[in-house]
Amino acid sequence: MRDTWASRLQTAQDVYDRQEYRMAFRLSMRLALQGSTEAQRRIGSMLPRGEGVAENAAAGWKWLVGAALKGDAQARAAVAWCHHLGVGTEAKATLAASWARRAAQQGPDGGQLLLARLHDRGDGVSKDRRKAIRW
Repeated sequence: MRDTWASRLQTAQDVYDRQEYRMAFRLSMRLALQGSTEAQRRIGSMLPRGEGVAENAAAGWKWLVGAALKGDAQARAAVAWCHHLGVGTEAKATLAASWARRAAQQGPDGGQLLLARLHDRGDGVSKDRRKAIRW
């Protein structure tokens, strides 16, 4: 069987699902350094939780932003949540809303829920129940 990028991503995911975090981190890091946004997102998610490596929310933030800037919807949603909660970066509602909107426009990968919550509360955006329900 030919070793493709997709098969290596799947292997890293399978190892992660088995909670072999150290190996999953190593496999994902190799792919992230080669430019895989999915692997960059995974590294960005693992670092703040200390899965397979020492906990480092700031480093995780950098990986998530890199994947988000390349257009990864799940990474954009994760960046939005990080801004909302202050994980790896400062908590800033306006930036949370901006990133959530970008993610929400791409589909239901977490950005829509946060954007709805922000509109419901008027946190970083106008308080608007209709927009909250829409998202």
